Amino acid sequence: MTTSAPTTGKCPFHVPAELHEDFDIYLNPGHTEDPFKALAKAIEGKPRIFWSNSNPMAKQPGAWVLTRTEDMRTVMRNPQLFSSVENAGFSKLLGENWSLVPLEVDPPRHAKLRSWVNPLFASSVIPALEPEIRKTCVGLIEQFRSQGHCEFINSFGRPFPVTVILQLMGLPVSELPRFLDWEDKLLHGNDFPTKIAAAKQIKEYLLEQIADRRANPRDDLFTKAAFGEIDGEPLSEDEILGFCYLMFVGGLDTVASSLGFHYQYLASNPALQERLRKDPSLIPQAVEELIRRFSIVISHRRATQDTELAGVQIKAGDWITIHTPLSALDEHIHASPTTVDIDRKSKAHMTFSFGPHICLGMHLARRELIIAMEEWLSRIPPFRIKPGAPLRTHGGGVYGVDELHLEWD
Repeated sequence: MTTSAPTTGKCPFHVPAELHEDFDIYLNPGHTEDPFKALAKAIEGKPRIFWSNSNPMAKQPGAWVLTRTEDMRTVMRNPQLFSSVENAGFSKLLGENWSLVPLEVDPPRHAKLRSWVNPLFASSVIPALEPEIRKTCVGLIEQFRSQGHCEFINSFGRPFPVTVILQLMGLPVSELPRFLDWEDKLLHGNDFPTKIAAAKQIKEYLLEQIADRRANPRDDLFTKAAFGEIDGEPLSEDEILGFCYLMFVGGLDTVASSLGFHYQYLASNPALQERLRKDPSLIPQAVEELIRRFSIVISHRRATQDTELAGVQIKAGDWITIHTPLSALDEHIHASPTTVDIDRKSKAHMTFSFGPHICLGMHLARRELIIAMEEWLSRIPPFRIKPGAPLRTHGGGVYGVDELHLEWD
């Protein structure tokens, strides 16, 4: 892979002036109140594909931003042309060169790694996990149900999915506050020293856990990684670390972020609450529509050779930023995209990515979201956002809700 094209100031020579736009996913005005609305406003009047000097994780000198689902799918289905290496870039923060597995791995190794990891998260294994997931969900709800109110994110939105994934990884739930602090600093830290420190702390902790699994094997994901094999050969040390790092970082943020937006919406729409309470069989399709509407993850690819995308010249080494929230807002694929319509005939979406790197945890995530809604609506009366209480959201690499106060009679 070659390096990015030479630059004049911040903008590469090959980027036409008319495609150079001021755009920053971390600083869009309004992202602390509604990052989706802020994103929609930020791309008003911009070209289908444009260049932004802002590029998360210091991927320089910037990146192409795609606004159409069609273009995103083209990029994501062509890993030979658009590489996933350094997609998240956590190892680069530490001056190292290991990859998140299988997220940042290209063919042909990617296919072998997916064939190893897919059975761990296959839809067929989820039913066996459901009783413990439901038990965790109910236990959390019962802690605050009689109070008539809760701060949703810290009472349920984070603890529920994070407890589930910690149990699967074999990590102590008692360490949840420390883990979330690392996660928040890594993904949402305001400066690179903060991100670097968190990245290092996570790595050191995971290496300790991997060593422990080798000495004391148990039935968890980290043990499976520590003793993982492909074609009779053990996974490399970097691959084991990369898999565990992805499980840790991905497991502590994405489902929790989705829950925040889903329940913010439900709290503001009593008619949908009532419909789902009367007919719980609609919950799976409601969850799928909310997943579509509130897509939260930003990812990246890097061109391996000169190419053309929708008439735009992409040079080898250029970064491409893929905003799945923009796909959720794409009128070319979704009629009235900002409307939550659980009867929508086609709920095809990019929330779990697309192509060979489609999210390996999507079956678990869907089941968690469905169980959460089933148990919440069966135990909590009609709920609403508490008047006058703070409501804070964030944009960035993973959109999320920071504070959401709910109440019920």
